[in-house]
Amino acid sequence: MAIAIIFLGYAGSGKGRQSDFLAKMNGFVHLSSSVLFKNRLNTDTEFRSQVAEHMVTMEKGSLLPDKLVWGTLLQALMLLPDDTDIVFDGCTRTMNQMADLLHYLDRLKFKTVIVCLDVPEEQCRVRIQGRSQNATSEEKRVDDTKKESIEERLRGYAEHLPSIMGYVQSKGRIVHTLDGDQSPNEIFMEVCNFAGLSAPINSNR
Repeated sequence: MAIAIIFLGYAGSGKGRQSDFLAKMNGFVHLSSSVLFKNRLNTDTEFRSQVAEHMVTMEKGSLLPDKLVWGTLLQALMLLPDDTDIVFDGCTRTMNQMADLLHYLDRLKFKTVIVCLDVPEEQCRVRIQGRSQNATSEEKRVDDTKKESIEERLRGYAEHLPSIMGYVQSKGRIVHTLDGDQSPNEIFMEVCNFAGLSAPINSNR
């Protein structure tokens, strides 16, 4: 049975780092909402025109319409074999996005593990500012560079997390909440334990 790990957490909580660990050490496909969106904008002219009216929204750190987000994620999912282990990084920022993703994963009979990285908002704010300063021009995100954008992203997560958690719990799902202030290796070991993985294992699975 293929495994799907869904990370929840503020921007800067460590979702990307943990997803990278799972990709490099356990052979998971890492699907990041920001990377998927950037790639699609660069390669899909029709999509770029659909998103044009929302570009200011993106730069301000606000959420895009669920339809655009889910359509982009679904396009990526449909290119993968059904038995692929997947880790989702920032792909469920609203209740509707979580509902769509869980429905898709259930239909394909994935073992789904939901992990929330609990890091104080102020600490995430500092991390975002730090990664923006250290990022290359290609890695840098527009919404990491402006204080207003950072605040909007943090506010959006705080606003939508209760409804996401409420939906997940209403479906009888478990959300594994981890102290995100632990070392990355400690967090990784706990994530692997939740998913029933050995850590580390050979990526050629």
